[in-house]
Amino acid sequence: MIYFKLEAEDFSLEEVTARLSLSPTSTYKKGDLIHHMEGSSPRLQRSTRWYYGTEEEESFDVKVQLDRVLSMLYGKEDVINALRAELNVACTIEIVIYMEKGITPGLHLDLPQINFIHSIQAEVDIDLYAHPYADME
Repeated sequence: MIYFKLEAEDFSLEEVTARLSLSPTSTYKKGDLIHHMEGSSPRLQRSTRWYYGTEEEESFDVKVQLDRVLSMLYGKEDVINALRAELNVACTIEIVIYMEKGITPGLHLDLPQINFIHSIQAEVDIDLYAHPYADME
């Protein structure tokens, strides 16, 4: 799963959606209730977040999913940078990898991807989740 995230204390989600001409895959406003387990104390979102990304899917190459997300952002560098400056939002590319039975995908960022990520001053966050594979024979 890969997504592009804009995050700040508070900003207009509608404005970001309109200016990017792109419907987010999810959004959160500061103060929204975070889904919590029964019996635990409720928690609230500490910031406002706008996401565009892929759903969880089986893949052996992160580049393919990253290209799918970035292709929707190419040509919008000026808009993204204006949003960063005007709304004080931080940009992040989130890469979430779930590994099953010890099988890992390729994780390669090519130069065009790196250049684009740099052009919008985004950070890259990679989360790896290795599910147990004690059952492997």
